[in-house]
Amino acid sequence: MASCRPAEAVQAAFANARILVGQPHTSVVVGRTDLARLTFDPAVSPPDPLASVASGAAQGTAPEAWEFVNLMRMLIQPYVNDGHSHVAVAAELAGMSTRTLQRRLKMCGSSYSQILQEARFQLACTHLEEPSLKVIDIAMMTGYESPQHFTRAFRRFTGVTPSQYRKQSLDGDALINQASG
Repeated sequence: MASCRPAEAVQAAFANARILVGQPHTSVVVGRTDLARLTFDPAVSPPDPLASVASGAAQGTAPEAWEFVNLMRMLIQPYVNDGHSHVAVAAELAGMSTRTLQRRLKMCGSSYSQILQEARFQLACTHLEEPSLKVIDIAMMTGYESPQHFTRAFRRFTGVTPSQYRKQSLDGDALINQASG
């Protein structure tokens, strides 16, 4: 469950989008015309959206954060734990055919399976910052078949296990709280 509202810049960029938070399944409803107007240049390599998450930094609200691939990742994230992570569902959310979605992702240098894995990873990082959740529960909530599969995939993204990431994250928060206190 997302508890925070999107940044003002996000709301301004998608004034006609309906963003619901504070519910068991946060949802973003973006009109087809708004989604279609997102521009992308396949010749330009998009920034690594996972770098800021893996380093523990907050994601910025820079315009590049709203590129097509990033938007698709955010659109499918609420559906990861529902088991509705099939490419056809994502295509329907985007208001395009499955093949068109696949072509557009390929033009952006990505694939649906890649953005699905990244969405799972980002969701896992968010859940790992909540100490009351068990790692095994997070694995199931993010659509992994087993805790071992989750740990291997997480280590592949970050170089550390989920437990190590959680400890680093909580230690970082403790250091911030000590500095401000």
